[in-house]
Amino acid sequence: MRSIVTALVVITLAGLLGGNTVQAANNDMTCNKTSNNNNGVLSGNVTCNFTTYTGSKQVLFGLKDKPKPQQLTINYQSKVTKGSITVQLVDDSGKVYYNKNLSAGNDQVTFNLNLVKTDELTLNLKGTNTSGQLSYNW
Repeated sequence: MRSIVTALVVITLAGLLGGNTVQAANNDMTCNKTSNNNNGVLSGNVTCNFTTYTGSKQVLFGLKDKPKPQQLTINYQSKVTKGSITVQLVDDSGKVYYNKNLSAGNDQVTFNLNLVKTDELTLNLKGTNTSGQLSYNW
């Protein structure tokens, strides 16, 4: 609430003082997730949409009930229309399985993870004035 009020004050002052038009950042990211365990076979997806987003977000994959060990195939697609976003896939011990900085453009990758001891995977997202969409399926 405080940042919204601050943005409104800045925009109002700029207008009153005859300054240039100021566009406040939307700073919005929404993520939707599904996770399934069908007789020991894991599947699911995470989809995130973001508009002029600057900040960090963590999304759990939801793998707590999986059998061990297991190989997980992950397909991801990204479309970044503005700015950049760093994507990390880490386990609960902090081991980084995937780390990539995405800037304007489209990307599509498939990779396999051999999960032995981990109980959970976390998708860490860090954006800098970025807009676009990410989609992970497993």
